[in-house]
Amino acid sequence: MKPEQLRAIIDSMGISQREMARRMNVNERTMRKWLAGGREMGGPAVRRAIRIRATALGTDPARSPLDGPAISII
Repeated sequence: MKPEQLRAIIDSMGISQREMARRMNVNERTMRKWLAGGREMGGPAVRRAIRIRATALGTDPARSPLDGPAISII
């Protein structure tokens, strides 16, 4: 997941990056690195971010949080 995609998820939920780090059960430093592009998110973290957004917004987690094709989370 690209940093701008993660930022879009955080912004769409109206939460801080600190809160997103808490919900994803990661260190705030890790979240900052992901958002700065200094560290790439692995598959499990990407799936977790999509599920968190889907739960918060009541949407289908199989759809991408951004414009584009569906993302498989299985």
